Amino acid sequence: ILDIPLLVGYQFDLTNGWSLGLNGGVLVNIGLRTNGQVLHTLNDFKPIEKDKYHTTLGLGYRFGIDVEYALTPTFALGLNTRFTGYGKSFSSPYSNFRQNYLIPGIHLFGRYHFSF
Repeated sequence: ILDIPLLVGYQFDLTNGWSLGLNGGVLVNIGLRTNGQVLHTLNDFKPIEKDKYHTTLGLGYRFGIDVEYALTPTFALGLNTRFTGYGKSFSSPYSNFRQNYLIPGIHLFGRYHFSF
């Protein structure tokens, strides 16, 4: 999955270097790579038929919450929890199955604040 995120967010200052952030927006999907095998029967796998999958998905969505602690006035460490979803099925209309995802994630990050 290759996405370009277009997100907006807001950060609330809490106390003693802590802050809380909210963010959300859309993902512009510009490519998918289909590779591997899929479950064919309850006990058997078969190679993916690439014509049964999309090469792009269009738009997805993402929203999340993060908590951050400022180690210095310019550098902070944080933890972001987010959900990413895609409204369109990964499989094409010609396949006999539908494949959608809602992907939860927890991400550790470092942030450097630039000042001009």
